[in-house]
Amino acid sequence: MVGGGSDNLSRAAELLAHGRPAQAEAILRRVVQRRPTDAAALTLLAQALAARGEKTQAEYHARRAADLAPSGGSLTLLATLQYASGKHAESEAALRRAVEVEPRYWQAWYTLGDALTLRNEPSAALDANRRAMELAPDRPEPRGHYAASLIAVGRAREAANLIESAAARGPVGHDEQSMLCTALNYCEHADPARTFAAHAAFGRALRARVGPARETFPNDPDPERTVRVGLVSPDLRAHSVVCFLEPILDHLDRGRFHLHLYDTADQPDHVTARLRGPRPAPVTWRTPGRDPAALDRAVRDDRIDVLVDLAGHSQGNSLPSFARRLAPVQVTALGYPNTTGLDSIDYRLVDARTDPRGGSDALATERLVRLDPHFACYRPPADAPEPAPRAHDHTTFGSFNHLAKITPELIASWADLLRSVPRSRLVLKNTGLGDATLRQRLRDQFAALAVTPDRLDLRGQAAAPRDHLAMYHEIDVALDTFPYHGTITTCEALWMGVPVITIAGAAHAGRVGTTLLHAAGLDDLIAPDLSAASHLARALAADTRRLDHLRATLRARLCAGALCDEAAYARRLGAAFRAMWTARCASPGRGGRDAYIDPRP
Repeated sequence: MVGGGSDNLSRAAELLAHGRPAQAEAILRRVVQRRPTDAAALTLLAQALAARGEKTQAEYHARRAADLAPSGGSLTLLATLQYASGKHAESEAALRRAVEVEPRYWQAWYTLGDALTLRNEPSAALDANRRAMELAPDRPEPRGHYAASLIAVGRAREAANLIESAAARGPVGHDEQSMLCTALNYCEHADPARTFAAHAAFGRALRARVGPARETFPNDPDPERTVRVGLVSPDLRAHSVVCFLEPILDHLDRGRFHLHLYDTADQPDHVTARLRGPRPAPVTWRTPGRDPAALDRAVRDDRIDVLVDLAGHSQGNSLPSFARRLAPVQVTALGYPNTTGLDSIDYRLVDARTDPRGGSDALATERLVRLDPHFACYRPPADAPEPAPRAHDHTTFGSFNHLAKITPELIASWADLLRSVPRSRLVLKNTGLGDATLRQRLRDQFAALAVTPDRLDLRGQAAAPRDHLAMYHEIDVALDTFPYHGTITTCEALWMGVPVITIAGAAHAGRVGTTLLHAAGLDDLIAPDLSAASHLARALAADTRRLDHLRATLRARLCAGALCDEAAYARRLGAAFRAMWTARCASPGRGGRDAYIDPRP
């Protein structure tokens, strides 16, 4: 007979820890039947139900537990379940109560940090994640989240130092190592060799954790047959990657390729609906969500030949699955500006400007495939407003890049530019600047460099994508970030008739602007360093005739060029996929990468 003692709760907790929620539920239901006000049993029952996907019942029992005996654990569980069911305000209220009831419960602060990040309150998220880390200094989860928060507010160097210090004291988790890789892309003066070493170390650690990669597959090794290509992404929604994905969905030759999309986030919105809508040729859509086992099963069942990662080290990535090798050929593209560090990903799609031949090849664990002239194809928004004539008699510079990319060195350069161009202004726009604390921090940084607040216009997220693009009507010269360039932001600026000043860096993250400006015929706006970039910006600001001409012609230039030629890009990409598959058929080892020959346009 099962009673209501602590032994049964311990047994149920042990079953949950070992991934056996059904057995745990059976014990806990009998305990709750005998002791309906046992908050500990109700909390465990809610956990078991959540693990089995019974979210509504789980939330009901978590609420009962929190009402009976509010604790950090019961309230945090309730908040997590509420958030999953779309009750975001109730979820945050439960978390705030959790940290009030049990202020030393680090999991509540950690979860609150997540909620505040999703609500676009980066300063508050930073504070919550710092509190969680202080309460659990030896736990990798809060340290990793705190590092992510530091990156989000433009303090990537601190994030990198935090993780490297932890690694010097002992092993860190693969999530933290991935965060270090991400942080180094943003850091001023980061040595590309050091950044590569961090990615390679991540790959080795992940390999040790997941074990040997799969080597044999049942796929028919016929180089001429239709190739099944899978695209894996957590961003199949309103996200910049979609602008580069849709040309592939619409133009990759379906006589030679069958496309599968794997949505690993399952956060559908209006863009998801468009992606899932009718296409010139069918696309098979799978929704494994955040369950790696579901992704593994789906790819295996679909017998994918070439599997493409569209996230790299970005949030929500599937690198552990790629480390196990889910398909005979694996590729990474578009979603991350660096190597993954995984020996099980065979190829990475770049071009000769983002990754010049020679030195760049040594900074990737994958074989670099150069889809010249451009590694991506840009599809502009269908409802983008037309470029408008310049309407003011002073120069307005602008950068709509993520706050994480705006470094202290960049701020110093922009402050010098503003001081040197009388009456000029600077518009900075990104989601992080919806945060009043971060706006004031930026004003203070510029004020320390003799730029008064009236010269700055700091804006958060626009109400709609069209409103965001319309803000370029106010910008004369766009300023790219460095060392981590913009991608979609540069495409959007050019599409709206606004020239961009960029700096050619030493690695892909700092060279994307070079390929985009080349596409627009603006190679003369590529600077070798910050000082030269300021000089170019001043000269361009003074050349009002050229600014007016670019305003009127840049969109047509892009339309006529390779960056927006979807059919040509799809042919190059298809040739690359076919060459990869042919190499695999001829040489099964390591995806055939050693036998691969670049397809040349």
